[in-house]
Amino acid sequence: MQPEAPRSMLTKASDILAAFSVEHPVLTQADITRRANLPHSTTRRLVAEMLEHGMLERTQNGRLMLGLRLWELGSLSQRVLPLRDTAIPFMTVLNQALGQHVRLAVREGNEAVIVERLSATNAVGLALDLRNRVSLHASAAGKVLLAFAKDAEIADFLAQPLPEFTPETITHPERLRRNLDDIRRQGYALVREETQLGIASVAAPIRTQRRQTVASLSVVVPNDFSDTEKLVHGVVAAAKSISGAL
Repeated sequence: MQPEAPRSMLTKASDILAAFSVEHPVLTQADITRRANLPHSTTRRLVAEMLEHGMLERTQNGRLMLGLRLWELGSLSQRVLPLRDTAIPFMTVLNQALGQHVRLAVREGNEAVIVERLSATNAVGLALDLRNRVSLHASAAGKVLLAFAKDAEIADFLAQPLPEFTPETITHPERLRRNLDDIRRQGYALVREETQLGIASVAAPIRTQRRQTVASLSVVVPNDFSDTEKLVHGVVAAAKSISGAL
């Protein structure tokens, strides 16, 4: 058996980025060394360079998280840029009407990546790990993307372990399947406290003219938000408007 070829610096940097996930959005340098399977000295050197270039950022307690520069670069993707440009005017109207977080997400593997977001001064506070990526099975943005995926993709996803984020997270595959069926039937997802206690979210699909779901539009609010009907109507209407403008 031939020895494994040494990893290039680019591959090592990619492995460092891949160490982060929805379940592990904030890591220590030792965590990264272990998860990326790198020598301590290599991790230390690459992390320092990635911090300098904005690919990683330090939290207040000195841990590491993915940097804003990565999000900025991702937002320039040809898959995302036309979608963002179309969605932003409708997102702005929704944001001004509700005064809460309005987010545009696309699917990447088993996660929903937030590619555009608008907030407000009095919007509900979000945990750090919910700002850039959310799970497919526990967030409204993710559930919409999953619910309107192909049957085979849903089956593959349900065959995997479903992490529990709060006591309200649905982790039983058949229960989640029924939840996804309801979302497809009603055309939107309403999720309460499955990713973070105290918050709720509503999401609706954004579709092409061929009825392919390419993104989700969501609003995140306090769980005791009083006018759920207004919230659902606003999100569904805005998502349909974005879909019609694509």
